[in-house]
Amino acid sequence: MSYAASLRRSVKILLQVLRESKLLRLVVIGVPMVRCEVGVVGGDIAKGEGASPEGPAADDATYDQTGAGGLLGAFPLRVSADAPGAAGAEGILRPGGCRMRLITDDEVRSLLTMREAIAAMAAAFEQFGNGAGAVAPRVRAAAEQGGQAIAIAAMGAALPAAGVVGAKVYSTVRGQFRFVIVLFSAVTGEALAAIEANEITRFRTAAATAVALQRLARRDAATLALFGTGVQARAHAEALLLSHPFQRVVVAGRAAAPDVANWIQTEFGVDAQAVDAPTAARAGDVLCTCTRATEPLFDGALVRPGAFVAAVGSSKPQARELDDTLLARADLVVVEWLPAAQAEAGEFVRAAPGTIDPARVAELGKLLVNGKAYERRASDIVVYKSVGIGLEDVALAHLVFERSS
Repeated sequence: MSYAASLRRSVKILLQVLRESKLLRLVVIGVPMVRCEVGVVGGDIAKGEGASPEGPAADDATYDQTGAGGLLGAFPLRVSADAPGAAGAEGILRPGGCRMRLITDDEVRSLLTMREAIAAMAAAFEQFGNGAGAVAPRVRAAAEQGGQAIAIAAMGAALPAAGVVGAKVYSTVRGQFRFVIVLFSAVTGEALAAIEANEITRFRTAAATAVALQRLARRDAATLALFGTGVQARAHAEALLLSHPFQRVVVAGRAAAPDVANWIQTEFGVDAQAVDAPTAARAGDVLCTCTRATEPLFDGALVRPGAFVAAVGSSKPQARELDDTLLARADLVVVEWLPAAQAEAGEFVRAAPGTIDPARVAELGKLLVNGKAYERRASDIVVYKSVGIGLEDVALAHLVFERSS
């Protein structure tokens, strides 16, 4: 059965069900061209397939040949009753009126670049710094399954300037994370999209660090010291090298450090080499830690005056990548959102009393909108501690949704 024929049949069955139930009289505009975007951008919800033969993937929908009951279970059309401007009609099914979408990681990868993510992140933090929007703190629940620890977590934000609110939910099973973002309209409250968010998480963490780097690092910084060899280490190499003209990169990590150094040199044309952690700590004008370490990676006394240090590897209070020596030396400690840092950053939670002076702590958004709030001196050590907040996820989810439309 062709796409158009299947769609005509679907609408016919839906009309029959509504008529028999006496729930609503329905006027259909543009049949058979009525579209419902509850399908999958990039595939069919039920079958995991790609675009239909007669339309792009964004128009794909799931069809059921088993009758009205099965159809309504698989094809969740929403009908807008009392639609404005609907002469003589109590409800209208509009072309494209069903907006809920499922967007996959593959789609995110095709719709978003790191440069665009950095620009979107800067705009989101500037809005937040101006008092627009709100952040929902992360909540976690943990249990055991078959002797294995499992966890679920959620965080979110409201971005009225962008017209959206949303939440990211993710599981942790066997140490692996899987992320999904649900995006809603701030105007109507409608669910706009469910977005597979592993790629968004990769982008957003590194993009936020790049925004902090642009505001807080010395302009003459020449050497980037990268700690870690995983997904976030590579994402941060990309974001930071796009944001600043480093002349050299040193990579400290486990066995994969030489591979990451070779990748950086090949991909970005920047001299890169694998070194141990103390060497990296001494060498870096900018240091970026992207590890799952639970204890400090290096002695903070090794860090040179004037360095910018970004610690992004953990959002759990029992874990830390930086020691008290470095935190005490820091002239400024910058965070995304102070309540989140105080609750989730091991650097804050585990620091000895008096190590971090509250007067030396600032939120990134406020620094972006108030240039006079902090004027960097050449010798200042600046620490940026990231735990990840819902603002970042929702901002990029909104950009992806707009691009997919």
